[in-house]
Amino acid sequence: MSCVRNDDGSVRNFIAQVACRARVKVDEDGTPVAVVGGLVDIEDRKEAEAEEQERLAQLERFQRLTVGGELRMIELKKEIEYLTKYGPVNGREPGDE
Repeated sequence: MSCVRNDDGSVRNFIAQVACRARVKVDEDGTPVAVVGGLVDIEDRKEAEAEEQERLAQLERFQRLTVGGELRMIELKKEIEYLTKYGPVNGREPGDE
């Protein structure tokens, strides 16, 4: 199994998420002579991104619940205003036959 050595000397299995940047080094004739690059361990960043995505999903669910509740409250207020203004007559609303 391949491993990656971190700057602090610790070793991590290559299964970890890493970002790779590389470029080809060429000589005067343009002939490739080497590949120069490095790996950056991004596992912590990916975990943080996943946590942020979950928090965002929770906030979106909360917003849907609160907005839905606010819309229902607006409907109820309108109904109360209507009933206050026109009121049910003898237990019936206007327009009932």
